[in-house]
Amino acid sequence: MTEPVHRVSHHLNAAHFTLSRLMVYHIFKGMSHKDTSWLALTRAGCNTHLLHDTGRFCQLLKDLTSPSSQQLSLLFFLGRAFKDSALLRMSFRKTVGRCSPDSFASIHTHGPSAREAVPLVIAEGDLGPRNRKLQQANANQRLPTQSMTFTSAREEDILDVAYVRLVLPFSSVIVLFVEDFSTIKYISATFDRWRELNAVANLVHELRPQLILVAATEGSKFSRLAVGRLQEHCEELKLFASVTVSFLASQDPAPQASHRSLKEAIVSQAERTSDARRRRFYLLSALHIPTMYRATFLGAARSPATQLDWLDVARRYTDNSGFCGNLTDALRMTRTHGTPEDDVSALVASSMLLNAYPPGSHCKSAALATGLV
Repeated sequence: MTEPVHRVSHHLNAAHFTLSRLMVYHIFKGMSHKDTSWLALTRAGCNTHLLHDTGRFCQLLKDLTSPSSQQLSLLFFLGRAFKDSALLRMSFRKTVGRCSPDSFASIHTHGPSAREAVPLVIAEGDLGPRNRKLQQANANQRLPTQSMTFTSAREEDILDVAYVRLVLPFSSVIVLFVEDFSTIKYISATFDRWRELNAVANLVHELRPQLILVAATEGSKFSRLAVGRLQEHCEELKLFASVTVSFLASQDPAPQASHRSLKEAIVSQAERTSDARRRRFYLLSALHIPTMYRATFLGAARSPATQLDWLDVARRYTDNSGFCGNLTDALRMTRTHGTPEDDVSALVASSMLLNAYPPGSHCKSAALATGLV
């Protein structure tokens, strides 16, 4: 059932590892709808790790009320205890989600927004490393839809690949809870590694995810000056469309009220991202995202450091082999018949525009494209 397709060596942050792609064509057997596991990491040998995708992300999109007309706003929360408390108080998570023991990222739909045009999808993760023993993978365990094999790699490097290649390109807002990490330097070093992987280089700046850094107002491990320097560093990396800081009271008699402003800020930033992507025709429908996600996974399996060309993916099943020849023939005819230059320019522009929106593309209205011709 599994077949190694491609092997290639990489050198990433002083951790040399060999990567192979494994495709498995089974959804998790017996996977409960209450199991929110998205990405998991197991050990397959002495120096070998398996990065698993459970298929839950794509399944959530498929289960939306109208995937062909709904878009997606993915909110990704990074942290541990401080994050867990905040999510409960903001009603982004009513109970502690149940995940498989080897999962490092979970995902679920935000129920109150599930029927909206742009529903919120809540994902959670941790930067690691995790202080527990990795599970040993075996053939009797339930099988994920797809997995990657890493040899001689640090756990944090594998998590970097997972977050940068599989999560960041689809996220609207990244919320990082500073208090859940040991040092500011550790967070900065993580974002430096993300920058090296260059996940969003082919996105104009305004289409990239927003970053919100959350710190405690009292009893914090870090001064406001240190958090401010972290914000400046993140802005310099240009990984995110914007970087803001929010301070939360760690102890408050009315926790829901104290977290309301953070929730409003998160939702506002998500709407801002959606608006920017809509203007640029980048806000894909939930029907298109699974195809993009699977292509992203396979691209990461071939080479974690190579940027995926989403335009190529979007047009992968469209036959454009005759376009250049047809346009050349048309231009030759215009020269033969002495067609005015303005008309030739209009012909070229309209043919390229229509070719850019083949049937089935994520452009919602054919009239939008043809109306510009």
